Amino acid sequence: MVAQLKPGQTREQVRFILGTPLLTDVFHQDRWDYAYSYRNGRTGEVTRYFSVFFDQSNRLVKSPATSKWRVLKTSARRRRTRG
Repeated sequence: MVAQLKPGQTREQVRFILGTPLLTDVFHQDRWDYAYSYRNGRTGEVTRYFSVFFDQSNRLVKSPATSKWRVLKTSARRRRTRG
């Protein structure tokens, strides 16, 4: 999904591709934060966070797909199962 992001897309287009952002900050209205989780067989549950940024005309200017950085923060937790 992130690969579908292109510079110049509107907020509505980004919301259609990624869904509703996890966080919209009233003090940083040009930034939307997203999080997603998945299970990895080796490390357990992995949660990744990333942000997308808009310019003053509400057009996408920076995202993981449009720049060299991929993930702002990563955490991995291993869950133990009984049995």
